Amino acid sequence: MYLKIINSEDFLGFYKSDREQLILLPYFNNVYSNSIVNISGDEAIIIKISGDCILAGNTVDNFGDIDYQPSNIIFMKPIDVASNGLLKYNNEDGGDSFQYRLANIEQITYFELTVHNQDDEFIPSFSDYILLLQFIRHSTKEDKTHTILETMLDYIKQIYLIISQIVFPPSY
Repeated sequence: MYLKIINSEDFLGFYKSDREQLILLPYFNNVYSNSIVNISGDEAIIIKISGDCILAGNTVDNFGDIDYQPSNIIFMKPIDVASNGLLKYNNEDGGDSFQYRLANIEQITYFELTVHNQDDEFIPSFSDYILLLQFIRHSTKEDKTHTILETMLDYIKQIYLIISQIVFPPSY
């Protein structure tokens, strides 16, 4: 008897590289898997953005491949609820923790969000979800106010240095 894994390597505890290989099942001996048997299926969700938007200064990843490429992952979360449970994420700090700058800010004609699992496999029948995306357009032109504030900050640093030399004179 042989076992041929088509798409259930996580469930059976084998590696993805074991797909389509024949695994001998001895009659009176045990067959050991490479890792712990995973009866819950997917372990994480990954939301990726694609289209003609290019993330500036992004990181690299090697999901689904051994080669590193620029990352298009905008969100990743482990599945930490029971099966058929509600997966929930709260932005606790309420800030801009997940801020991505686009390299091509002049024109974006389309973008697409896709959901993948921890093995970078597309999840085609992902349930409905609510996702709030915030786009902020940043001007690329040098702003006068910004230039004045930068100059003022430089003056404040110099004043602080002068005062610190008077209050805490160097000892020789």
